[in-house]
Amino acid sequence: LCLRRAVLLLPDRPRPYLSLARLLLGQDRREEAAQVIFQLCKANPDRPAVLERAGEFFYTELKDIPTAINIYRRALDADPSNWTLMQRIGWIELENDNAREALPFLEKAARRSTRPAFPLKLLARAYLAVGRDREGEECLRHSVKMDPKDLATRRDLIELLKKEARWHEVAEVSVDGMNEHPDE
Repeated sequence: LCLRRAVLLLPDRPRPYLSLARLLLGQDRREEAAQVIFQLCKANPDRPAVLERAGEFFYTELKDIPTAINIYRRALDADPSNWTLMQRIGWIELENDNAREALPFLEKAARRSTRPAFPLKLLARAYLAVGRDREGEECLRHSVKMDPKDLATRRDLIELLKKEARWHEVAEVSVDGMNEHPDE
Protein backbone atom coordinates (compact mmCIF):
# COMPACT_ATOMS: atom_id res chain seq x y z
CA LEU A 1 0.00 0.00 0.00
CA CYS A 2 2.84 2.42 0.85
CA LEU A 3 4.56 1.71 -2.47
CA ARG A 4 1.33 2.29 -4.39
CA ARG A 5 1.02 5.68 -2.68
CA ALA A 6 4.63 6.49 -3.48
CA VAL A 7 3.95 5.73 -7.15
CA LEU A 8 0.99 8.13 -7.08
CA LEU A 9 2.90 10.85 -5.22
CA LEU A 10 6.16 10.51 -7.18
CA PRO A 11 5.15 9.59 -10.73
CA ASP A 12 8.46 10.77 -12.19
CA ARG A 13 10.61 8.67 -9.84
CA PRO A 14 11.41 5.13 -11.00
CA ARG A 15 12.37 3.67 -7.61
CA PRO A 16 8.82 3.29 -6.18
CA TYR A 17 7.61 1.67 -9.42
CA LEU A 18 10.55 -0.72 -9.52
CA SER A 19 10.20 -1.59 -5.83
CA LEU A 20 6.48 -2.25 -6.22
CA ALA A 21 7.07 -4.34 -9.34
CA ARG A 22 9.71 -6.42 -7.55
CA LEU A 23 7.39 -6.92 -4.60
CA LEU A 24 4.60 -8.09 -6.92
CA LEU A 25 7.01 -10.33 -8.79
CA GLY A 26 8.08 -11.87 -5.48
CA GLN A 27 4.41 -12.68 -4.87
CA ASP A 28 4.26 -14.36 -8.29
CA ARG A 29 2.07 -11.56 -9.68
CA ARG A 30 3.93 -11.13 -12.96
CA GLU A 31 1.15 -9.41 -14.90
CA GLU A 32 0.67 -6.81 -12.19
CA ALA A 33 4.43 -6.23 -12.01
CA ALA A 34 4.51 -5.70 -15.77
CA GLN A 35 1.61 -3.26 -15.55
CA VAL A 36 3.47 -1.22 -12.91
CA ILE A 37 6.47 -0.93 -15.22
CA PHE A 38 4.22 0.02 -18.13
CA GLN A 39 2.83 2.79 -15.88
CA LEU A 40 6.39 3.94 -15.24
CA CYS A 41 6.98 4.16 -19.00
CA LYS A 42 3.71 6.01 -19.56
CA ALA A 43 4.54 8.53 -16.82
CA ASN A 44 8.05 9.12 -18.24
CA PRO A 45 7.84 8.75 -22.04
CA ASP A 46 10.69 11.17 -22.80
CA ARG A 47 13.16 10.16 -20.12
CA PRO A 48 15.64 7.71 -21.64
CA ALA A 49 17.30 6.78 -18.33
CA VAL A 50 13.93 5.83 -16.84
CA LEU A 51 12.93 3.90 -19.95
CA GLU A 52 16.28 2.13 -19.87
CA ARG A 53 15.63 0.97 -16.30
CA ALA A 54 12.16 -0.20 -17.33
CA GLY A 55 13.64 -2.14 -20.25
CA GLU A 56 16.19 -3.67 -17.91
CA PHE A 57 13.39 -4.80 -15.59
CA PHE A 58 11.57 -6.52 -18.44
CA TYR A 59 14.79 -8.14 -19.63
CA THR A 60 16.33 -9.27 -16.35
CA GLU A 61 13.36 -9.72 -14.02
CA LEU A 62 10.47 -10.69 -16.29
CA LYS A 63 12.55 -12.31 -19.05
CA ASP A 64 10.24 -10.63 -21.57
CA ILE A 65 12.72 -9.98 -24.36
CA PRO A 66 10.40 -8.48 -27.02
CA THR A 67 8.98 -5.97 -24.53
CA ALA A 68 12.45 -5.13 -23.21
CA ILE A 69 13.70 -4.45 -26.74
CA ASN A 70 10.64 -2.34 -27.50
CA ILE A 71 11.21 -0.21 -24.39
CA TYR A 72 14.94 0.09 -25.08
CA ARG A 73 14.07 1.29 -28.60
CA ARG A 74 11.77 3.92 -27.11
CA ALA A 75 14.64 5.04 -24.86
CA LEU A 76 16.89 5.24 -27.91
CA ASP A 77 14.25 7.31 -29.73
CA ALA A 78 14.41 9.74 -26.79
CA ASP A 79 18.23 9.75 -26.84
CA PRO A 80 19.37 8.80 -30.36
CA SER A 81 23.08 9.31 -29.66
CA ASN A 82 23.21 6.86 -26.73
CA TRP A 83 25.67 4.25 -27.96
CA THR A 84 25.30 2.11 -24.83
CA LEU A 85 21.61 1.66 -25.61
CA MET A 86 22.49 0.79 -29.21
CA GLN A 87 24.97 -1.76 -27.92
CA ARG A 88 22.47 -3.22 -25.44
CA ILE A 89 19.75 -3.62 -28.08
CA GLY A 90 22.24 -5.18 -30.49
CA TRP A 91 23.59 -7.52 -27.83
CA ILE A 92 20.11 -8.71 -26.82
CA GLU A 93 19.12 -9.24 -30.44
CA LEU A 94 22.35 -11.14 -31.07
CA GLU A 95 21.92 -13.31 -27.97
CA ASN A 96 18.44 -14.21 -29.20
CA ASP A 97 19.60 -15.30 -32.66
CA ASN A 98 18.50 -12.11 -34.40
CA ALA A 99 21.87 -11.12 -35.87
CA ARG A 100 20.28 -9.25 -38.79
CA GLU A 101 18.28 -7.13 -36.36
CA ALA A 102 21.39 -6.58 -34.24
CA LEU A 103 23.62 -5.32 -37.06
CA PRO A 104 22.41 -1.71 -37.44
CA PHE A 105 22.51 -1.13 -33.69
CA LEU A 106 25.96 -2.64 -33.29
CA GLU A 107 27.34 -0.81 -36.32
CA LYS A 108 26.22 2.51 -34.83
CA ALA A 109 27.44 1.57 -31.35
CA ALA A 110 30.89 0.65 -32.67
CA ARG A 111 31.14 3.97 -34.55
CA ARG A 112 29.98 6.11 -31.63
CA SER A 113 31.48 4.26 -28.67
CA THR A 114 34.16 5.84 -26.55
CA ARG A 115 35.38 2.28 -25.83
CA PRO A 116 34.82 0.47 -29.13
CA ALA A 117 36.61 -2.84 -28.45
CA PHE A 118 33.53 -4.54 -26.96
CA PRO A 119 30.98 -3.23 -29.50
CA LEU A 120 33.39 -4.30 -32.25
CA LYS A 121 33.54 -7.80 -30.77
CA LEU A 122 29.73 -7.96 -30.74
CA LEU A 123 29.59 -6.57 -34.26
CA ALA A 124 32.04 -9.24 -35.40
CA ARG A 125 29.80 -11.94 -33.93
CA ALA A 126 26.80 -10.48 -35.77
CA TYR A 127 28.67 -10.26 -39.08
CA LEU A 128 29.88 -13.84 -38.72
CA ALA A 129 26.37 -15.03 -37.86
CA VAL A 130 25.01 -13.62 -41.12
CA GLY A 131 27.90 -14.94 -43.22
CA ARG A 132 29.79 -11.68 -43.60
CA ASP A 133 33.10 -13.23 -42.56
CA ARG A 134 35.40 -10.53 -44.00
CA GLU A 135 33.68 -7.76 -42.04
CA GLY A 136 33.65 -10.01 -38.97
CA GLU A 137 37.37 -10.63 -39.30
CA GLU A 138 38.05 -6.93 -39.70
CA CYS A 139 36.11 -6.16 -36.50
CA LEU A 140 37.90 -8.91 -34.60
CA ARG A 141 41.28 -7.60 -35.73
CA HIS A 142 40.40 -4.04 -34.69
CA SER A 143 39.08 -5.26 -31.35
CA VAL A 144 42.28 -7.25 -30.68
CA LYS A 145 44.37 -4.18 -31.53
CA MET A 146 42.35 -2.04 -29.12
CA ASP A 147 42.36 -4.61 -26.34
CA PRO A 148 45.29 -6.98 -26.89
CA LYS A 149 44.72 -8.66 -23.52
CA ASP A 150 41.25 -9.88 -24.53
CA LEU A 151 42.00 -13.57 -25.03
CA ALA A 152 38.43 -14.48 -25.98
CA THR A 153 38.44 -12.12 -28.96
CA ARG A 154 41.89 -13.28 -29.99
CA ARG A 155 40.65 -16.88 -29.79
CA ASP A 156 37.61 -15.98 -31.94
CA LEU A 157 39.92 -14.49 -34.55
CA ILE A 158 42.16 -17.58 -34.48
CA GLU A 159 39.15 -19.87 -34.89
CA LEU A 160 37.96 -17.88 -37.90
CA LEU A 161 41.40 -18.03 -39.48
CA LYS A 162 41.66 -21.78 -38.79
CA LYS A 163 38.26 -22.32 -40.41
CA GLU A 164 39.66 -20.73 -43.54
CA ALA A 165 42.98 -22.67 -43.25
CA ARG A 166 45.00 -19.46 -43.03
CA TRP A 167 47.71 -21.10 -40.93
CA HIS A 168 50.37 -18.44 -41.30
CA GLU A 169 48.00 -15.82 -39.91
CA VAL A 170 46.89 -18.19 -37.13
CA ALA A 171 50.54 -18.45 -36.11
CA GLU A 172 51.01 -14.65 -36.20
CA VAL A 173 47.94 -13.93 -34.09
CA SER A 174 48.90 -16.72 -31.67
CA VAL A 175 52.48 -15.47 -31.29
CA ASP A 176 51.22 -11.92 -30.75
CA GLY A 177 48.95 -13.30 -28.03
CA MET A 178 51.79 -15.19 -26.36
CA ASN A 179 53.88 -12.01 -26.37
CA GLU A 180 50.95 -10.22 -24.76
CA HIS A 181 50.49 -13.01 -22.17
CA PRO A 182 53.90 -14.62 -21.54
CA ASP A 183 52.76 -16.40 -18.34
CA GLU A 184 49.65 -18.03 -19.80
